[in-house]
Amino acid sequence: MKFISFLTIVIMVFFSNGCYFKNATYDNFKYKRDFF
Repeated sequence: MKFISFLTIVIMVFFSNGCYFKNATYDNFKYKRDFF
């Protein structure tokens, strides 16, 4: 039961911050591509 609650919290956080993480990853990749 604890594991399911933890998983639910992780999923909620992931969905609430999904766009931010996606944009941050894209910017980081773009920066590395331009840098190298």
